[in-house]
Amino acid sequence: MLTVNFQSIKSKQGLIKNLVESTKPDIVLGTETWIDSYVKDNQIFPPNYNIYRNDRNMKGGGVLIAINNDQLSTPVPELQTNFEIVWAKISLAAGNSRFEVDFIIEALGIVLEENTFYFDWEMYMQIKGSAMGNKVASSYANLVKGFLEKQMYEKVAEIFDPDFQNYEENNWKRYLDDCIIFWTRSKEDLIKFRDLLNTLYKIHNGDKRN
Repeated sequence: MLTVNFQSIKSKQGLIKNLVESTKPDIVLGTETWIDSYVKDNQIFPPNYNIYRNDRNMKGGGVLIAINNDQLSTPVPELQTNFEIVWAKISLAAGNSRFEVDFIIEALGIVLEENTFYFDWEMYMQIKGSAMGNKVASSYANLVKGFLEKQMYEKVAEIFDPDFQNYEENNWKRYLDDCIIFWTRSKEDLIKFRDLLNTLYKIHNGDKRN
C-alpha cells in the first residue's frame, strides 16, 4: 500500500507510471490530486486500477483511492460526508488474496509497535504510540479517525438537536488525523461536545481520565 501526496496528479503521469510499475501496490491512498470531474480516471492512473475519487478542483485538494483490479472493491457511499474523504471496501475472498487477513493484522502490529529509530548514533525504541516517520502510521491514523468520526456523528444525532448537527457537519474539518472545528456556539454546547468526544476516546481506549 502506498500513501502519496500528488500535488497535481495529472501533471505527473510519467512519475506515477514508474512508481506503480516499480512497486506494484495493491492500494494507493492519494491526497492533493488537484483535479475535477472533467478529468477521467484513465487520464491519471493505469487501467488495471479501480479509482475512487473525491475531487475539489484543479487548483488544490482532492483525494483518491486506487485499488488493483486483482482485489474485489466497491465504493461505500453511505460513509461519505461533506468532508474531503473517500471510502472503498475490499472483499478478501478466500484464495483471492496474496496474504491472509491474520498475517496482515500481525504484520501491522509489528510495524506499529516495534518502533525503532536512530538518534545521535544510538538506537532507541518508542514504547508508546506509533512513530511519526512510520510509513503506515498516517494510513492507520486516518482509519482510526474515520472510525471515531462515524461514532461521533451517531452520538451527536442522539444527543443534540438538528440545528447543532447541521452546524457540526459544516464546521468540523479533518485532514488525516488533524481535526479542527470553528466554534461560534455557546460555552455550554462546547463542554457538552467535548464530553461527547472524550467518551468516544474512553470507550475505544479504556481511558479512565475525566
